[in-house]
Amino acid sequence: MGRRFARVGMCAQWCCNTKTGRKRRHWIFFRQEYKTNFHLANLRTPTFSVMDGLTLGGGVGYALYAHYRIATENTVLAMPECTIGFFPDVGTMKLLSKMPHQMGTMMALTGHRLRGRDVLAAGIATHFVPSFHLMDMQRRTGLVMEFADLVAHKKLLGQVMFEYCDLEHFNSRTGQYDPPEDSVFRYAAYIERAFSSSTVEEIMKALVQQIHTAQNDGLDPGPLNEMHEAMLKACPLSMKVALKRVRSGDQLSLSEHLKLDFQMAHHFLNNPNFYEGIRARLIDKDNNPVWTPAKLEDVTPTMVDHFWKPIGETLELPSQQLHNEAKSGKWWGVRSRSEVSSA
Repeated sequence: MGRRFARVGMCAQWCCNTKTGRKRRHWIFFRQEYKTNFHLANLRTPTFSVMDGLTLGGGVGYALYAHYRIATENTVLAMPECTIGFFPDVGTMKLLSKMPHQMGTMMALTGHRLRGRDVLAAGIATHFVPSFHLMDMQRRTGLVMEFADLVAHKKLLGQVMFEYCDLEHFNSRTGQYDPPEDSVFRYAAYIERAFSSSTVEEIMKALVQQIHTAQNDGLDPGPLNEMHEAMLKACPLSMKVALKRVRSGDQLSLSEHLKLDFQMAHHFLNNPNFYEGIRARLIDKDNNPVWTPAKLEDVTPTMVDHFWKPIGETLELPSQQLHNEAKSGKWWGVRSRSEVSSA
């Protein structure tokens, strides 16, 4: 339970340590982080993440793998890695690839921040609970956890969680989301049309067209404009790598995603864009990174494919956890719309 899940402070520290030859230490951090993500995803004991505030980047990896993922009106969730010359990692490409209306592709490329009920509508949270209920919910669930039987845990916890869940804007029968005025889901059709395009360049062109379409339809195009502006400022190489990953995200298991994340993190740690992005966004805060290459058209397929190149070292995950994953055939990540509505 927390007000902020993120690793931005550590990233800023890494940038300061780059010149002292500590990249290996940074890579070791990623190894441990990804192993922790997989461990959390394989826990049988019911776990909770309460996203009552900022949940960004690596913080999503800690919140995502809980059995019960609680959003509140204070929740702000994003994967902003492309804005700092990195890529959405911690296994989230599985999550992003399964989101409705190309929301996951949009989040991966723009770093857009989902808020409040939108986190439930996207299938990331399992429950939306108003923050003033959190302390009482924590007390009640703590009492339930005193039961020794795991089956009893799950049944009783489900009942307790439903008591505190606020499903305003969700149809009680179908689970259909009726987004409020400030919801990005009001733009779902425009986002889906734009971000279904095959390349980053095509997405940006389509997004401009959808901005005009939304305006003609009488909608404020502000959120779509913000997405376009974010893409203009994001790292071109990161966006192309992220798009290729998210397009194939549903084809891999969580362990396969984390192993690929480990491999790609190594390549990004040896790429100047990562440190330039941290400098511009988190240290100097001039918000004027100098990317390499600077333009989308200068990013070649060979540059993108380099991040899939084996590195001679793999992420070793516990064999029992791998066995459990293969046996269950599922993970604790994003759930279907019907599962969310009945949670």
